[in-house]
Amino acid sequence: MIRPDLFGRLFLLVGVSILCCPLAVPQDDSALIDKRIFQEIHDHNQVMKNLEYLSDTVGPRLTGSDRLQKAVTWASELSRRYGLENVHVEQWKIAHSWQRGSARARIVEPVLRDLTIAAAGWSPGTAGQLRGKVVYVPATNLEELQTYRRKLEGAIAILQKPADLSWQASPPTVSTPLQFRPRNLHRTSRNLPRKNCLTRLE
Repeated sequence: MIRPDLFGRLFLLVGVSILCCPLAVPQDDSALIDKRIFQEIHDHNQVMKNLEYLSDTVGPRLTGSDRLQKAVTWASELSRRYGLENVHVEQWKIAHSWQRGSARARIVEPVLRDLTIAAAGWSPGTAGQLRGKVVYVPATNLEELQTYRRKLEGAIAILQKPADLSWQASPPTVSTPLQFRPRNLHRTSRNLPRKNCLTRLE
């Protein structure tokens, strides 16, 4: 037998649950809302326009860079123009920012050759021109790197394995399935003249 106080609690819980449940949207109204949303997307879609501005006008947005701040300001203003409320920016700090500058490199011995390079992200600058012997360091962890201690002073270390370009010295031959004989050696049809006649060889 259910006690009266327990029955009252159950009745109150069911009543609150019913009042808190959202009213069901009629199927016709839901379909109409969906149609209006898709129509708005079709007629006033600005996704590509915004993406092109962010990619081409603002450009790369590395953490802590001026371009990132420009992108944040643009996105905030755009959100307000779209009618969003409570648009604000959260402040936070990083140890330092980084911006990619110009980089140049040249092989000076045994031949002169300019190299196309780019600075790695967050790498420090060289504070001017450096010159040294190029050394390949195949270390993949700190333990292997310890073997090079005090051996790389003044050297320019390459940590990534150089690409294998030996195939360029002897490029593979390309076999062509179609070959042609000079004119006048074979007739492909009785209706063709003997001159300027090309024949496929199997």
